[in-house]
Amino acid sequence: MPTVRPCRATHQCTLKKRQTTMPLFDLIDDGVVLLPTELKSDPKEKLMTIYVGIGELAASGEPGTVIKTLALGSCVAVAIFSKKQPVAGLIHVQLPESSINKELAAKRPGAFADVGIPLLLAEMEKLGCKPADMVVKLAGGAQVMDPNSTFNIGKRNYLAVKKALWANRLFPASEEVGGEISRTVTLTVGANDLLIHTPGYENRKI
Repeated sequence: MPTVRPCRATHQCTLKKRQTTMPLFDLIDDGVVLLPTELKSDPKEKLMTIYVGIGELAASGEPGTVIKTLALGSCVAVAIFSKKQPVAGLIHVQLPESSINKELAAKRPGAFADVGIPLLLAEMEKLGCKPADMVVKLAGGAQVMDPNSTFNIGKRNYLAVKKALWANRLFPASEEVGGEISRTVTLTVGANDLLIHTPGYENRKI
């Protein structure tokens, strides 16, 4: 089971299984599937959806815009919301430190917690969101395809994310991390909830 931590905010969440034959994992994020960032619009609702792939990030100041990343395994999604205005951003962190693969870090810095998170913070500030107004929420960091905890990538990612946030004096308001499940996360600009979906389980909000 995953760990749900309220941090400074009060949040109670219990995962409940649904009666379903759906597989536990739709996609695995550990370099097996790379989803490019895509923009899709719904002509009925006139809403824009931004799909954030592995090692990518996105931020928006357009109310109602949906930002989504699919099938987090050991990766960690960092969602940042503004307390005072409709601004939000999301990054899909794949690995803890850029020193692991400097070539990849040069091509796709968002893949790494230590360099990707500062980039997301910079994008948020460009949209007028000051660090003092930022609310941070985390999801992911599961133990996937590592039954003996040989690599502990999920835990290492989580700790690296926390370290990068601490360096900028930011602390998660809430989080759902760990366990052995896949998570798809969705946020809507202007609504400061992070929706978490796992195949076979009820949806959660943190």
